Amino acid sequence: MIIAFVDTTSAAYAAGRVCGVLAVALVPLVLLWWLTRSWRTGPVPAGVHPARAARTRKQRRLLIIGATVAIAAAATVSAVLAHDPAPRAADARAAEAPADSAGSAPFTAFVPPDAFEDYRLLTGEAAARAEAGGGTASPRARSAYYSRNQDDQADLRLLIRTADSDPSLHEARPSIETEFHSYFAGAKARDVARFAPGKHRGAIGCGHITGPDGEQSVCAWSDAYTFAGVALREPDLATAAKTTLALRDAGMR
Repeated sequence: MIIAFVDTTSAAYAAGRVCGVLAVALVPLVLLWWLTRSWRTGPVPAGVHPARAARTRKQRRLLIIGATVAIAAAATVSAVLAHDPAPRAADARAAEAPADSAGSAPFTAFVPPDAFEDYRLLTGEAAARAEAGGGTASPRARSAYYSRNQDDQADLRLLIRTADSDPSLHEARPSIETEFHSYFAGAKARDVARFAPGKHRGAIGCGHITGPDGEQSVCAWSDAYTFAGVALREPDLATAAKTTLALRDAGMR
């Protein structure tokens, strides 16, 4: 099955929306011209001078032309005003740094924390084993693996792109909706839901997938400076979103 998805922030979508509204407005315009054809060119009262009769017919035509232009203009303005695209990911600015921190630059980088909640970062051979079994990642993404137990098994996988290491994040990006659709469709996720993104703004979403151990979750966050995907052994989406938010808050710099 092919699933179509449209980037509502694109110029092509905006132009298509205007053209669509104008196409709908074309119906009453055609009816207007058809219903008034006899009145525009029809007879005038008897005894009227031919020159005045010609002026009367011309005025009628101009009146209908004016009405046509007004309807088309109203339709165009309506389409433009109704166009409310989802914000682009590049416009989802992260929160400003605390007032007592050095400078006032926003959080733009991410450093995988050594630990957060009850997760700890895998390093050394444990991380290498997790990386070997983690599949192929984007060459522009960095990965990190976390364990909840002492068995060095990866219970959470993080793939993240950041503006400081991937300049393409400053280039033209689609809306967060489009980024999320691509990510969750690629992961074959279902029951996808959005959750509060916290102080770093942007957006967080999570969905269910079927993993080797049964029902699991995948989450993602996106803002102007980062895009991250998180896979974790947690069947409850709300809990998975809470964990993803905690990881994000712990690592943003």
